[in-house]
Amino acid sequence: MLFSLPNAEEWIVPNEWHVDSPRLASGRGPDVQLFTFLDDIELRGGGALVVAGSHRLLNEGRFIKAKELRRLLRTEPFFRELYSETPAGAEARARLMEETGAAGDVALELEELAGSPGDAWFVDMRVLHTGAPNASARPSLMATHRFLRGDVVAELADGHGWT
Repeated sequence: MLFSLPNAEEWIVPNEWHVDSPRLASGRGPDVQLFTFLDDIELRGGGALVVAGSHRLLNEGRFIKAKELRRLLRTEPFFRELYSETPAGAEARARLMEETGAAGDVALELEELAGSPGDAWFVDMRVLHTGAPNASARPSLMATHRFLRGDVVAELADGHGWT
C-alpha cells in the first residue's frame, strides 16, 4: 500500500530520484512494478513521478548498481537539472514537467502517476522515479506489487555478489 497524506501547500518536483533495479549486463529488464489506484488521485495529489524513457539508458552490457547509475546520469544536462539542489534547480525541474528532454537519442519525459480506482500503471523498475508531494486536500491511496522475472535471478545475484 502507498499512502500519502496532504503534505505540501505548494507542489514542487522533488530532486530525490532513484531506481529500484540495477542495469543488467544482458540489457534485460529484471522486473516490473504495478501501481493501481484505490481512490481518485489527481495530478499533484501524491502520486509517484517517473522519468519515462530512463529505463532505456545505460543498458550497455555491464552490471550497473543504482548508486553508480546516478553518477553516470549526472553527466547529461537533463539529469543535472533533475538532481539539482539549488533554487535555480527547482525552477529547472518545474520546467522539465512541461518539456520533453533527451539524453543522447533517448527521449525523456517527467510523468506523474495519477488515476481513478481500477486504473493501473506498469513501470519497468529501471525507470528513475520519486515520491511526489501531496498538495491536494485528500490523502492518496494506491496499491503496488513488484513482479521479478525468474530468468534474471541468477544474473541479479551474480551482479550483487550474492551467493
